[in-house]
Amino acid sequence: MLNVRALSASVGVIWGLTMMVTGWTAAFGWGEEVVTLMESFYIGYGPGFQGGLIGGIWGTVDGGVCGLIFGLLYNWFSTKF
Repeated sequence: MLNVRALSASVGVIWGLTMMVTGWTAAFGWGEEVVTLMESFYIGYGPGFQGGLIGGIWGTVDGGVCGLIFGLLYNWFSTKF
């Protein structure tokens, strides 16, 4: 059985940091296409310092929810099979 809270927190932190760093590096021309694509999903996300912070918040929430869903499904399937 997975610890769902730990998985959710881990995925949230990793995805939030990834979004934040990608937003910051896009201000220097690296990964602009990725940030442009993600702007359509995350309101306020964009290249630069402020956009990276907003993306980090969105990424933490989104990653946490996805980690939670994954952990719950994994535990449910592991009891069934």
